[in-house]
Amino acid sequence: MDAMTTTCPSYSTWLHSPAKRWGDLTFCALATAPAMIAMLLIALAVLLRDGWPIVLRQPRMGMSGKPFQMWKFRTMRPGAGDDECRITSLGRFLRRHRLDELPQLFAVIAGTMSVVGPRPELAEIASGYGPLHRQRLVARPGLTGLWQIRGSRRKAIHEQIEYDLLYLSRASPCMDMWLVARTIWFILAPKTWQI
Repeated sequence: MDAMTTTCPSYSTWLHSPAKRWGDLTFCALATAPAMIAMLLIALAVLLRDGWPIVLRQPRMGMSGKPFQMWKFRTMRPGAGDDECRITSLGRFLRRHRLDELPQLFAVIAGTMSVVGPRPELAEIASGYGPLHRQRLVARPGLTGLWQIRGSRRKAIHEQIEYDLLYLSRASPCMDMWLVARTIWFILAPKTWQI
């Protein structure tokens, strides 16, 4: 493991800056109208092709270890079995374009998430975090971040902690804007994603 991941980073003051929160709200104000149209169309498509439920909620661990409910469009068939086999054709499209995560905009508005930040981990996994991994919880989890655009999509979040720790130590307005721009590019060029 990289030396960076074995020591506590010096956290960026940008993480808890009022300006970052205002940036989140500004992003949501600009994105909510087109996102709402997209979400209505996606909800209708999921309902017609795959039935209920349209959205799923998952308990995730937020800043300071406070749990919250994260909403996503359903992309898998209900039931047991291999996750890869349960992904629907529509779900695969939504995941490839990251459209299944659009409902998380409401978590940003509510203040439980940020536009850019560490990836939100499942609550049952985060509850077993040791001191190293708990460092990820010093900031609001993000819709996007370094892990989302640089990490392997085939590995668990907690196996790639170095990306989140790097962001936490170097977060800045410029880095956030760069990560948002890169995320938009990945959405438009989904072949770059590792599903």
